[in-house]
Amino acid sequence: MSLHAEDPKFQASVCVKFQGEDSLKSDVESYVKRELRSLGDVKITDDAQADYTIVLDAHANSLADGHRVGYSVAVLVTEPFRTNTMAMMVSQPEFLKLFGGFVIVDTFATSSGPDLRKICADVVTDFDSIELEHARALFGKVLQIYKQSQSRDVPTNDVPAWTNTIPAGPP
Repeated sequence: MSLHAEDPKFQASVCVKFQGEDSLKSDVESYVKRELRSLGDVKITDDAQADYTIVLDAHANSLADGHRVGYSVAVLVTEPFRTNTMAMMVSQPEFLKLFGGFVIVDTFATSSGPDLRKICADVVTDFDSIELEHARALFGKVLQIYKQSQSRDVPTNDVPAWTNTIPAGPP
């Protein structure tokens, strides 16, 4: 019997930080946060101990004459250093580096034409497919193992019938 009416749902907290051209900050943060919220299982937070921190470094690309031709966005994804992070570091040491109490779990850069909104959507798509899909799968496995362990429990308050034939003590 489950103690909960329904199974817990996966949810990741994400802190979005921006560095780069000040003129792009509000648009980039808005686009990325909107895309993250649309995933449905992401909570946007300013908490430094969020499950993930996404650092965005955005710049406009311009020709020598000043004509803007597009944007570039570099992305750094970190997780706070936690005990469970050690298992990940052992299994994927080439992908993980310790950086000031945080583990760098991914870095990627994307650039495109003049559509900054599409670039930001692509950033979130990459984050979802690279980081969150793995986390969701791991969460599902842990939940399955927990549920299996709960279904194997043997009640300890059931006393076998044969114990009723044991004398209570000396006559």
